[in-house]
Amino acid sequence: QRRALAVSLALSPFMKAALVIYMLLYFFEVPSWCWLEEDACGDPDVIPRSPLAAQIDVAVSRLLQMLLLAVFLVHEVALGQALWKFSGWTRFCILVLSFAILDNAMACFNGYGLPPSNIYWSPLLRPLVFLSLDRSVQKFVHQAAVAISNKNVRDLVIMQLIFIVLWGWLGLLLFARTKEGDAYFDDLEHSIRNLFIMFTSANYPDVMMLEYSRSRWAFFYFAFFLVLSLFVLFNVLLAAMYSAYKSTVKEQYRVRVERFAMSLNLIYDSLRLSSECSGISGSVWREVFCAYCHDDSQWNRDRASILFHFASNGSALERENW
Repeated sequence: QRRALAVSLALSPFMKAALVIYMLLYFFEVPSWCWLEEDACGDPDVIPRSPLAAQIDVAVSRLLQMLLLAVFLVHEVALGQALWKFSGWTRFCILVLSFAILDNAMACFNGYGLPPSNIYWSPLLRPLVFLSLDRSVQKFVHQAAVAISNKNVRDLVIMQLIFIVLWGWLGLLLFARTKEGDAYFDDLEHSIRNLFIMFTSANYPDVMMLEYSRSRWAFFYFAFFLVLSLFVLFNVLLAAMYSAYKSTVKEQYRVRVERFAMSLNLIYDSLRLSSECSGISGSVWREVFCAYCHDDSQWNRDRASILFHFASNGSALERENW
């Protein structure tokens, strides 16, 4: 297991470089919506395109993707076998990589990959591949998921949804048999959908102009919704999510520190049994230090002796100094 971890750490820069290349292929390959028909992207003289697009042929891009995905898959499977452990993230990674390789292989024959033909899976799978291979992103996703599942956050999300539903129902009653109602509030589903779009400010003020041109009082219905949903409830929700995320990170750090201290105490107790004194003797400390440095040279022994001289009471290394 130690050798497997050492090899994995040695290969880590190359795997990260391969992942960067895999993600950057998207900017240089032919867009996925242009695969089946040559004129699907329109005339390049009329429709502007990125100067980087279509620099790599589709067939070459698919072969590069399959090669990089196969490297990722072999690395994850080999590391899991060596460590005798396939975590949930490792299983997810193997599943996503296998699906992406199969999709690219099928695309080499039928032009679009796995069915249905109107969905191109390879570009959609890139974020999942990145998520399954990057440990820092996995750590953030785990912490964010714990924070989102916090009771206060859940209650505020439910409160926000209930408020949108009730306000949509109110709009359904207020704008019945009007142009505004026919256009945006003809039924409850349509009302909720338009209010949610207004929550993102994408359709505001267009959504209220029909009724506002008839009565200026209509402004207060939409203004109150924006103030309460966007500026009050949503900001409270963000504050609760931040607080829950901060508490999650602090708790995980506390657990990690406690486990680290417990491990140090167990190692100290184990080494003290090998010593003939109340603490860790100088000879045992030198052996541990040289083993930790993977070098039993005289230089490392001298370094170990100097550290022991400063950290010990002269004859033994006590637990506090350890």
